[in-house]
Amino acid sequence: MFPKTYLLSIKNTSIWENMGNVNAFWAGRFRSARQRKRAVKSDFEKQLRKLGKERQTLSDQLRKLGYEPLVPPVQKGFKRFFVLREDVARTPRAAFFQEILDKINTVQYSDTRKFTKTRRFMGRKIKVLKEQLLDSISLYEWHKLQLPAEQAFYFEQAEELTAYHEWRTVFRFTEPWRFRLKIAPNLITRIRIKDAVLEKRMDEIDNYMERNFLNGKYFRLTHGAAGYYSHRIGEKIRYSNPLKNKPLDWILEMARQDDPEVVLS
Repeated sequence: MFPKTYLLSIKNTSIWENMGNVNAFWAGRFRSARQRKRAVKSDFEKQLRKLGKERQTLSDQLRKLGYEPLVPPVQKGFKRFFVLREDVARTPRAAFFQEILDKINTVQYSDTRKFTKTRRFMGRKIKVLKEQLLDSISLYEWHKLQLPAEQAFYFEQAEELTAYHEWRTVFRFTEPWRFRLKIAPNLITRIRIKDAVLEKRMDEIDNYMERNFLNGKYFRLTHGAAGYYSHRIGEKIRYSNPLKNKPLDWILEMARQDDPEVVLS
């Protein structure tokens, strides 16, 4: 294209030396379709992360505003909790058992005093009384609380089946008869302090992410998955072997107790 003498004349000039920079400029200036698509996606993800961080910041600011007293208090249904029985409350150890109760007490709420729930029986809907038990202490909480020996004496170790069909070790109070249930009005004595500007901006972000179905994508970007998945540990209850990991002498002793006439060789 160019004469050889012309190429030799410009070989040692600055133009020839800058040809590499010019080619690099044009190579970076024009991106491929894949690079352009990737850049758009990366920019969108950055903006989504930015919105998520802003929403978390607004939530923290609203939570730090605190509460203000509500005068007069407003009743919202009833609550049910455990208290000491009258005969236990009159004993010298009332403070001791009250300290234990503070660690294992549970509270239930209801619109009425009946504390019932709906269930089906023989195809009909009936009302049954809600069951309320004392709270059991998990193994982690047990080591964390480090109860005194005098209080730990009233707890026993047991196995409990969780909602995920997994067995866990818990500690239960052995003398629940010392407490009784009490129903009292559920009074709301304080309300959160509100900020209209912060709540408006937070509603805008929530509406945008819900309208465009972006909550799942944001969760994947920040946590690596669209939701929490329960992990089953061990085998299913229906297929579990009750004799698994049991010593042979224990199995033989249990068999003799069930049927003494059985001769095991």
